[in-house]
Amino acid sequence: MMIQSINPQHQSMVNKATAWMAKYDLNNDLRAKAEGIDDERLVAQYDKLCERAYNKYLEYCEELPKREVLNMEKQMNQ
Repeated sequence: MMIQSINPQHQSMVNKATAWMAKYDLNNDLRAKAEGIDDERLVAQYDKLCERAYNKYLEYCEELPKREVLNMEKQMNQ
C-alpha cells in the first residue's frame, strides 16, 4: 500500500507508519485465526505482536503533523 504524503518531506515517516500498520493488520488477522482454533498460546503471542506494532505506528504518528496523519488514515481507509 503506497500512501502519498501531503508534504514530500514527511514521506519517509508516512511509509514507516503505514508499514507498521500493515504489520498490525497481518498479526490481527492471525490472532483472529488463532482464536478460531482456540489456541490460547498463539492468541497471546499475536496479541503481543499486535500491541508492539500498534505502539510503533503511534510513535511515528506522534512525529508527524496532524494533517499528515489524517491524510494517511483517510487513504488507508479507502
